This record gives sequence, C-alpha cells and structure tokens, in this order.
Amino acid sequence: MSAPSAGNLQSRFFYFVKDSGKKAAIKKASLNQECLDAPLVVVICSDVKCASCEYGLRGQELYSIQDASASAENILVAAVALGLGGCWVGSFNEGAIIEILDIPNNLRPVALIPIGYPKEKLEPKDLKPLECKVKSI
Repeated sequence: MSAPSAGNLQSRFFYFVKDSGKKAAIKKASLNQECLDAPLVVVICSDVKCASCEYGLRGQELYSIQDASASAENILVAAVALGLGGCWVGSFNEGAIIEILDIPNNLRPVALIPIGYPKEKLEPKDLKPLECKVKSI
C-alpha cells in the first residue's frame, strides 16, 4: 500500500488467495507454473476506473498498470526481507483469473505473486553490464 501511485489515486487492489481450489485453478490458468503451488498467491489488479477518472485513457492504460507494478515490486522486496520468496508471474489467462476470483469490471489482473518459503537459496542472476542499460548525458 505504500508504493507510489499517479496522483496518489492508489489505483490498485489485491486478492490474497489461500484457498487450495482457487490456487489450483489459478495455476491451471497460468501455464501450470510450479511457483503457484506456494501457500499464498497475491493477485494484483489495477483499478482502471479509478485511474481513468482523473487521467482518462492514459490513466486507464498506463498509470493504473504502473501503480499495480510498483506494488508488486514492494511485495517482492518485503517478502525477501521477511525471509520468504516470491515470483512475479505475468503469463496467465486474464479472463480465467477474472472468472475464478469473480473480479469486477473496474479491476484488471496485472500480476500474480506466489509467496512462500523458498525450496533453495538462489544466487542473483547475471545482469547485463551497466553501460548496456544506462546512458549518462
């Protein structure tokens, strides 16, 4: 909830899914990704209606996604700080997720974040050299 948001509209909503049947359905709608077996799956939605009230189409198509994405990153950082693991899942059937959770029309699922204790300690991924991603002018 502390993530930044356009105009402080906080155009995001969260579903905390613990129900095993719902999680199984979410996993099926998400290419059966194993990480979705975690004890908790956070479904992060953008509130497109909220964002569009102030910013029109740009709020609906961009700002609400940015708001939800900032929250997703904060959730992942908080999970690690608590000794938990998480994964950003973006590959899912949006319509199926809406149906499984009975999500209203003003909300759009943007990311799934399964959270649990990691099975193993993972090493940081190799990152591209800074000079490939940053230009100082």
